[in-house]
Amino acid sequence: MNVLRGNLVSNYAFVLATSLAVACGGLASASAPQPQQRASDDTPAAPSPVAPRSLADHLSASGITMGPAVPFKSVLARKELEHWITDLSCDPVQASAVRAAYDRWLLERHNPMVDASLPRFLDLCDRFAKAVDAHGDSSPRAAAAFDVASREAGRILVESNASESALVDEVSGLIAADERDRLSRWHVSAAQRMVEAIGTNDRWIRCDPWLALDEQLGSLGPEQRACVVACLRRHDAACAPLLVEWSRAMLEAGRQSQRMFAAEAAGEPSQDARVIWSKPARLQASVRQLHVQAMDDAVACLDAAGAIVAREAVSAYLFPECAVGPELAAVRDAMLRATAWAGSDPTRVSAVEAERVRFDTAYASATKALEARCVQWDEARATGVSGLTAAGLPVALKPDLEARRSLCDETRTRLERLVSP
Repeated sequence: MNVLRGNLVSNYAFVLATSLAVACGGLASASAPQPQQRASDDTPAAPSPVAPRSLADHLSASGITMGPAVPFKSVLARKELEHWITDLSCDPVQASAVRAAYDRWLLERHNPMVDASLPRFLDLCDRFAKAVDAHGDSSPRAAAAFDVASREAGRILVESNASESALVDEVSGLIAADERDRLSRWHVSAAQRMVEAIGTNDRWIRCDPWLALDEQLGSLGPEQRACVVACLRRHDAACAPLLVEWSRAMLEAGRQSQRMFAAEAAGEPSQDARVIWSKPARLQASVRQLHVQAMDDAVACLDAAGAIVAREAVSAYLFPECAVGPELAAVRDAMLRATAWAGSDPTRVSAVEAERVRFDTAYASATKALEARCVQWDEARATGVSGLTAAGLPVALKPDLEARRSLCDETRTRLERLVSP
């Protein structure tokens, strides 16, 4: 299997079987109607609320099907709806109206869509799997079957996203006007359902800047918090359509790749793999730039001390491979002891400040270099032909991480020598 085919298999050859049914267990239990407990033989059970249908409701108990995506693996469950009701600061009347709109949406749009589209889609996936078994994964028949299944997956995902977006638009008319800008986050959540159906571990496509700044938001004053929240909501409004477009581009790249395999196997001219994956890669870069800009804008809302803490939080969230270790805390403790030792003596103060500036500059430079390597790694993976994996990144970063740790150890040693009698 060549590099591109390895990427295709990891992105598109999903197994929809008992294992996925187990993975969807929480979703299935949340969506399946639960039997009501009767208080007595004379007391009728309360009616069950409408339950969202999902992929788990259509999976065979034993059949195994390969396919290009997993539509309706994640759906808008009632628990998430309650989250949005809280987030939108709905009063009891508004909350009741939103719940009623959700129930109508399930009955009239979502559930009928799931039950009408999934049987056909799973049948197309089964045909693709049989074509692979009978003729090989590089055969024209497998490519044709994959193409049909992939197009149907794309149609379902786009229709499902449009359906949930229509519900969000309906909710917009039920809530206070000054709360409506919060709905952009719901649109991102809906778009992420498409992403989950495609399947990816790309840090930028799965990134949520709100999570990166969550702890900081809770400690901010009203003005700073309002500024940060405004930055993040502008981000959400731009992010949702990009995620939808990326999902569609990934499906198209998968179809082109399957056709390329068939052409190569037949000894015919085929499209260049880098061209095939260029659009998803460009969209990934656009999403990355949007995330980084939003978090930079949000950090700019804070004072100097808050900005330092926020930048460290953002870096830790985006680049866990470059996470700060205990060596940095040891340097800061040594710096505090050196500052206390210096007191008001000009010579000592100058010596400690020189160490601080030197360390801060070198550490920031080392961290930026590490983060840049992560971005380069991600960009190379997005081309679809690099052969790089997420698991290989920590190994590639190890020498640079060791150098940054050495910087901390050397600085701590110099500070300890500085204050020694």
